[in-house]
Amino acid sequence: MSHEVHGWTRSAPAARARPIGKKELTLYLEALFPTNNKQGSPVAFERGELARDIHYMIVDTLETILPGAGFQLFEGHQRMVDNFLDLPEQKDCENCQMSFSVGSGAAAPDSTICELCIVFEKLGLLR
Repeated sequence: MSHEVHGWTRSAPAARARPIGKKELTLYLEALFPTNNKQGSPVAFERGELARDIHYMIVDTLETILPGAGFQLFEGHQRMVDNFLDLPEQKDCENCQMSFSVGSGAAAPDSTICELCIVFEKLGLLR
């Protein structure tokens, strides 16, 4: 767009180019160079779901109120896993050779067969 002032033609200032976002860059590279694109497709979170903003707001607020909360949450979770998470003992079933957790469900701690084989045994289907 241009207009004339006192015999001089003046052009409108050019629009500034905005930076290209990761989403646009990825789509552009995928369209033009699909085999050379090492960028990788953006996941749903990077494409800008509506819930993304609320996640950032919650984390920012939490970090403002409790500085270092993220570190404390990871540290606390690791401590909880180390101290309270006892993984059940695993055994191999003598009948089907599958692994099963000892003491869970129908399998007693001294059982040598899995829960499914116990059901088959009760129905008389196990050799």
